[in-house]
Amino acid sequence: MKKLSIILLGVLVLGTSACQKVTEEYYTVPNKTIYDVIQQNEWITNDGGVTYSFSIPLTEINQNVYDLDGILVYGTFVDGEDEPIPNVFEGISYTYAVRVGAIIKVQSTDLGVINRPGALPVKIVLIPSEE
Repeated sequence: MKKLSIILLGVLVLGTSACQKVTEEYYTVPNKTIYDVIQQNEWITNDGGVTYSFSIPLTEINQNVYDLDGILVYGTFVDGEDEPIPNVFEGISYTYAVRVGAIIKVQSTDLGVINRPGALPVKIVLIPSEE
């Protein structure tokens, strides 16, 4: 009887000690953040001051990034706070469009002619996506 207990105890010890904790490892591709400042003299208008635009050249936006990934743009309008674009600030609408190689930044208003915008710090976040 004692031998049977010892054998069962040995099997139990070996059976439970052979278990391993399984942990899954995840690989997360980090996003990329790009900072730029659009200076006041860099804004251009083709319609007498109703709309201003600026193109930010970005070699990081290739065809794959354009087709598959997410692109977010933030502007620092006041007090160092980043606000997502599109946005309306002091009656002026801020939007952006993306193309391969660049981001186009546009300011416009329905109120008529506006003064040339001041310098605007922008933050562009490229977020990779899995296919």
